[in-house]
Amino acid sequence: MTTMWIACYVMLWLLVLGEGILILALARQIGVLHNRLAPTGARITNVGLELGAEAPRFSERDLRGNLVTLGVQYNKPTMLIFISPNCSACSELAPSIRTVYQHEQKDTEIIVVSLAQDEEENRSYAKQHGLNTVPYVLAPYLADIYHVSTSPYAVLIDKQGKIYTKGIVNGVEHL
Repeated sequence: MTTMWIACYVMLWLLVLGEGILILALARQIGVLHNRLAPTGARITNVGLELGAEAPRFSERDLRGNLVTLGVQYNKPTMLIFISPNCSACSELAPSIRTVYQHEQKDTEIIVVSLAQDEEENRSYAKQHGLNTVPYVLAPYLADIYHVSTSPYAVLIDKQGKIYTKGIVNGVEHL
């Protein structure tokens, strides 16, 4: 009879240890998932232009010298991505911008708008992060027009030239 109680006691402890290991493994997976998703602070801010409002037009030369114009004709949606070369979140977002541009350029016009005016700093940043193929304009005044107070920030304009959505972007999921 005593051996049966000892066997049950040992099996109970083995079960408890197994559950402890399982809980640790699940906690690790939750941590990995938390790191992979990054901060999910994307949100629409209520300041600035209203959704559905006509998007302000502009015409600027990008870093390659090409004329980038918004508002002449809309044949596909346009995404303005406001970044700053000294923004760490923007640096983390840069590979996602490049990927989205490569895969969506046929369906969506993507324009990177720098909030910094220094051309050399922007050229270096674009080269370092692989954004030198993306239309990249130096137009800090657009931040005032679109009421952008922080970066990275994106504004999506539909085919009719109206603001479809806007908000802070922290990852490719937000783009």
